[in-house]
Amino acid sequence: MVSGVWGMILACGKQEELSAGTETAYLHLGDRPTLVYSLLAFEECADIEGILLIVSKDRTEHVGGMANLFGCSKLRKVLAGSTQRAASVQSGLNAIKDDAAVVVIHEASRPCVQPELISQTVKAAKRYGSGIAAYRIEESVKVVNKGLKASKTIPPRTGWVVQTPQAYKLDTLSKALRSARKKNLKYEEESIAYERAHKAVHLVPAPRSNVKIVEADDLLLASSILRV
Repeated sequence: MVSGVWGMILACGKQEELSAGTETAYLHLGDRPTLVYSLLAFEECADIEGILLIVSKDRTEHVGGMANLFGCSKLRKVLAGSTQRAASVQSGLNAIKDDAAVVVIHEASRPCVQPELISQTVKAAKRYGSGIAAYRIEESVKVVNKGLKASKTIPPRTGWVVQTPQAYKLDTLSKALRSARKKNLKYEEESIAYERAHKAVHLVPAPRSNVKIVEADDLLLASSILRV
């Protein structure tokens, strides 16, 4: 019976670019590329048995050596990914389907992730089927579909911001993504497809310090959090 837990780190695609042509994963924070912080967090997490890294095609030969340089011994596979997240994740799932019962998906653009948070998502996935890092919004949130006209309000302390890592039982996630493809449903990240397959999304409270680098100011914030 397959019972392993693998981490899948996404380091390619539009969502992993700071700007057009600038891959966030390879920008330096202190003395090392952004990607290395996520690799080391998964390396140090006792629940993770193997790591799959998905990168752009021209990086596949380079990142293995980089991982070795920083002592990442759990890296098992490096795959060339797509500009589309869904295609990259599916390639990853296909590559590890015989080696894992739980998969933890993480964006390389979130370098401040900690091993403890990864473990918490794994624990939730084993118990509930999913474990999604997220933090609660304390203020009211206005929903805007277009322009600056609000269509509705989400009351304080009822909205949550979804992050990564996101842990899932592999077979359940695979079925949810297969259902989404059959229905031609578009989704920005896996918890949406999981939810649309009528599966309960279990949230794991995460710190706001688990920031995603989307613009230049986020690099400064991440540097401050990591103290580099």
